Amino acid sequence: MYFTRTSLNYTINETSLSDLINYNEVLVLEVMSEIFEKEDIICKCPVCTEDIYALSLNSLPAKYIQDSRIKNYIESTSYISKDDVKKVVMNAVRKVHNNPCH
Repeated sequence: MYFTRTSLNYTINETSLSDLINYNEVLVLEVMSEIFEKEDIICKCPVCTEDIYALSLNSLPAKYIQDSRIKNYIESTSYISKDDVKKVVMNAVRKVHNNPCH
């Protein structure tokens, strides 16, 4: 089954679930943007970019939270810091760099 995020219906029982986010995905996107601006050795083709993104996300636990509760999550003991996310992304960069799919 092929789908896109925009094709999914996030409404159940007249309640929109679209405000739930995987906060670790947000951190991965931020860290990847920072790394891609600074690092010249990274292949930035679409395939490698998607592989780094997927590998990074699969290496972190999903942490779905309500948009209004982000502050609570950041202050919780289960929060994964941006530095820890950066280590995960850099590990994914190394793996993809050493084994590109193109």
